[in-house]
Parts: sequence; structure tokens; C-alpha cells
Amino acid sequence: MVIHQDQQDNIWLSSHRVSLDLYVPAEDRFYHFFPSIHSNSITSSKITSITTTPDGILWLGSENGGLDRVELNAQREIESVRNFIHSPEDKNSLANNFINYLYVASNNKLWIATDGGGLNVLAHPDDDHFQLFTIKDGLPSNVIYGIVEETPDVFWVSTNSGLASINLATKDIKTFDLADG
Repeated sequence: MVIHQDQQDNIWLSSHRVSLDLYVPAEDRFYHFFPSIHSNSITSSKITSITTTPDGILWLGSENGGLDRVELNAQREIESVRNFIHSPEDKNSLANNFINYLYVASNNKLWIATDGGGLNVLAHPDDDHFQLFTIKDGLPSNVIYGIVEETPDVFWVSTNSGLASINLATKDIKTFDLADG
């Protein structure tokens, strides 16, 4: 199960295979969202991560369905959905469609931990260009599980081969594994 509390204290839940649910405590009411063939629908029920940005945009990471950018209207109905997926022809696309974790940094950039595509960063929610960090850049693995911000320029990521500290200002990546204690 995935759970996220947004800036309005609403609770987003996904049972990972059934639906996306929103509980609004102020109304003591649940709202349910299911994938469908309609354009204004979430694209996958296999949700692996949920986050929201300060402007109210809902972001959903999924198992092999990529990344959804979801906007709701005042009646808590889906107004629009934009799906980001990997495109082999586009080096700026999402690097992998299996998302393990989503993190919104203090500068509102969306950090995406993928299961084999490394670490992806979306600088602007209306953009479709992802900055990519992989083994080639110094990460210990392309399977990323978690992201924590130490400062606006330094991020820590957990991988299946240890930890990495990424310094955006210096472009330095330091890795740590069992040998480091």
C-alpha cells in the first residue's frame, strides 16, 4: 500500500492493483479513481509512489506505466492527466517506466527513482525533459529506491548497491557501500 498526505491534509492511498483513493478529512469522504480508456483517467492501478507539489499537482509513479501528472478540479474530479513514459528514440524522456519512489525537492523539482533507469529529475512540471543520473555518472546502481534532500544542492539516494550523495553544484557523486560501515 502507498500513502501520501498532501498540503491540504488530505490522504492519498493506493492498494497497488485496485485503485487510487483520496480521503478528505474535512468532508469525512472518500473519492475513488480507476484507470480507464478515457483520456482523463489515471493510466495504471499499479501505483508505487504518490506525491503532490505545492501548486496542487498530483504525481503518480507506477509499475511499468511510467509517471502520471494529474490535475483535479474543485469537485475533486480528474481534469487532466499527462503520462510520461520511456521512449527509446528520445534521450530526454523518462529513463524507465517502473517508478520506485517520487520526491519533490525544496526547489519544486520532481525527483524520480526508477527500477533500472537510474535517477530522473523533472525541472518543470510542464516540461518533458528529464535530467538523468546513472551508473555512467557515478551512481552505484541504476535501481534507485529512495531520495532525501540534505540541502538544495545535495541529495542522498538509496540503491540496491549502496548509498550515493549527489552534489548538484559540483557535479560530484560519492558512493557508500557495506565496506564503508
